[in-house]
Amino acid sequence: MEITKQDRAQIAKKILDGDYKSGIMCRFVTVDSGVGIKTYSYIGSRNAAYLRQQKAHALGLGPAVGKRFTLKYKNFWGEYDKLYCFVTQIARNIGRKRSDENIQRLKDALKKNKLEQAAEDLHFDNVGTVDGKMVCIDFIY
Repeated sequence: MEITKQDRAQIAKKILDGDYKSGIMCRFVTVDSGVGIKTYSYIGSRNAAYLRQQKAHALGLGPAVGKRFTLKYKNFWGEYDKLYCFVTQIARNIGRKRSDENIQRLKDALKKNKLEQAAEDLHFDNVGTVDGKMVCIDFIY
């Protein structure tokens, strides 16, 4: 999951064009069918989410993570801006296809493994699948 200079330019363009999904703390940009970028305005938020997702992945509860990096780009006013980012495996959206029981099992597993922050905000929009297994996709709360 390497990010090239060309990928960085594509990510910056998507941010400027509004071509991303957004939560309260994070913007998600698709790079290709299997790789995305999570972007944050604050380095502390990025690092916390990265470490939690890395731990969740090791436990089979989250998507894989790649490198962390800082994206410098020119904003709408021509001034340089920064986003703190990391590479992530894309989980398939499940929509409303899974039951509340499945989400509760994932929530229990996150709590058992000291990932309470992710468990507290777990709902259908923060869940996906990787290789057919349900995983959490939001690690900042």
